[in-house]
Amino acid sequence: MAQSHRNIQFIPAENIEKITVSEYIFDETYDYYSRLESNTATITDTTDINVFTEIFNSKEKEIGAVYDLLYNMYILQITMKDSSVLSFSLNYNEKSINFYDGGFRFFINDQQTSLLFSRLLTKAMLENNAPVPDEVMPAAMPDDFDFIVTYGLGGLNVMDTFKGLYTKDLIEAGSADTPVQLSQQEMMQIYSEMEKINIMKYPYTYSPLRTVDSGLYDGSHVDPYYTYSLKIRINGRYKEIYWKNENYSVMSHANNLKEIVNHIFSIVNTKEIVKSMPTPRGGYD
Repeated sequence: MAQSHRNIQFIPAENIEKITVSEYIFDETYDYYSRLESNTATITDTTDINVFTEIFNSKEKEIGAVYDLLYNMYILQITMKDSSVLSFSLNYNEKSINFYDGGFRFFINDQQTSLLFSRLLTKAMLENNAPVPDEVMPAAMPDDFDFIVTYGLGGLNVMDTFKGLYTKDLIEAGSADTPVQLSQQEMMQIYSEMEKINIMKYPYTYSPLRTVDSGLYDGSHVDPYYTYSLKIRINGRYKEIYWKNENYSVMSHANNLKEIVNHIFSIVNTKEIVKSMPTPRGGYD
């Protein structure tokens, strides 16, 4: 087992000019050299920089760990006020944050810290006005556009246009599958809506604030809550978004994402084969 110790590299917040995080998407072979920048967030707000450094300075270093760049979806750059730049590869999820540098992993395994970090990056990425590059999401729908979208308690309702398959959550009765094909017009409409909300700017682990006035440390939590996820293919590259709506966010970008998911399933529910599916039995506690 790899050993770890507290990282001795401490960065004072007052020495930081800005923090930049770039997200990448990959082609279906997930070849590192096929990566394409899809999203960039820049953090310059003093309060947000303070939150970032509080998180960054709490990391631990894994000794003897060698990492593979293949699975690092983000590049982190910390620009200091003396113009020097510290660069790290980065990935994170709802339970951990991993920074990589010089063949070593620096990690934080704490769910609350990961949530705070995710909220910080979500806020930065969706407040950044830089457009999504045309080569990432062209105005015209690509021929290979497909998606998998899930929603509901546990995200158990699924529409998969790759397979042409819809899965319905029947609660106590399990689930049921049926073939569903969306028309070209329906797919074009969905694609257009995704482009309008700049869906490529949503980070993989999406953690919006509850309201505009909510702070990063807001502890709002509602149970039960819906889970949403999307996997989108555009020109051979994949974008994924995962969202546990534990705080019932009413941020505009959260509402926009919910509206797209709701619209997709409203289309699915108009299909006669879906109308004939079994009715869910029972309920969730």
